Amino acid sequence: MNIAVLGLGIIGSIWAKNLIADGHAVRCWNRTPKEFPNFYSSIQEAVDAADMIFVVVADPTAVQSILDQVQPRLGPGALVIQSSTISAHW
Repeated sequence: MNIAVLGLGIIGSIWAKNLIADGHAVRCWNRTPKEFPNFYSSIQEAVDAADMIFVVVADPTAVQSILDQVQPRLGPGALVIQSSTISAHW
């Protein structure tokens, strides 16, 4: 499965490492560039051909920015999982 993990804080980096260890093709992105396996400098590159996209960032503004950038790149059947710790309103 092609997976993108957007946000490499404590949770996102652990998920990405576990998904890579499980044999998935994982592309990673973080707002601040980071030395990390399969790191891509742009969201567009990270989500290209992704079947599943995990969003794990700090706040509602960051989530909205990512969703705005990801939406035009979604392929048929792509799944976006927003797991940031934000309010139910967002």
